[in-house]
Amino acid sequence: MLHAYKIYTIDATPDFSIGKFFAHVRISRPPAKGEKDGDTFEAIDLGQFDNEWSAEAFGRAWAVAWIDEHWDRNTVTAADALSPPAYPAGS
Repeated sequence: MLHAYKIYTIDATPDFSIGKFFAHVRISRPPAKGEKDGDTFEAIDLGQFDNEWSAEAFGRAWAVAWIDEHWDRNTVTAADALSPPAYPAGS
């Protein structure tokens, strides 16, 4: 399921395997001025859940926290690059 947050798009659709739903997210931003393409960051292995909605909700909340930690404004410049979170997944 896709979610919009600030200027970003969050895809928090979980994977299903071995009877569990696995939370992961793909965070995308549109192209900055002077860029042809935007940027995308993907976080995997965020946790296992018994139901899809729990995995999706966890992934979405994790992505929002990640965006808030890395960008606290609603604009982006070419100098902004998606980077791994400064904290371990699930914290």
